[in-house]
Amino acid sequence: MYLNINIVKKFLLVLFIPIVALIDLKAQSILKIERIVVSTGVENRQPVGESDTFADSVGTLFCYTEIRGMGDSTTVSHVWYHGENRRADVKLNVRGYRWRTWSTKVIQKDWTGDWRVDIVSADGKILKSKRFRIIDTNSNEVAIDTTSN
Repeated sequence: MYLNINIVKKFLLVLFIPIVALIDLKAQSILKIERIVVSTGVENRQPVGESDTFADSVGTLFCYTEIRGMGDSTTVSHVWYHGENRRADVKLNVRGYRWRTWSTKVIQKDWTGDWRVDIVSADGKILKSKRFRIIDTNSNEVAIDTTSN
């Protein structure tokens, strides 16, 4: 039996390129932060009371994150900062291609000023950050709802 070597090469090429591409795609599976908001609550897996500015009497805040792009299970962390002081580091599971998750932080009345939450991958890469502000209700500063149109 005689096989044309060029036909065999083409057959192998057609067979293995999709497999290599799939392996490469899996290796490049990158988490993408579709949405990150700070809010006063989460109801029915959606944030409520979303803003960039909150009164010092807010009590508890939620950082809600919608993530895409991971087929396998991994983790991300919500790292909460008040100014440059780390206040919390919350590890969260991500178990699907589209995943919604959130963390909470109790805000003390005297923790006014600039805040941010960094979304950090399992390998330590900052994927995205969200900045917000806690205002002193005894000052003339006013909380403005920046999410309204």
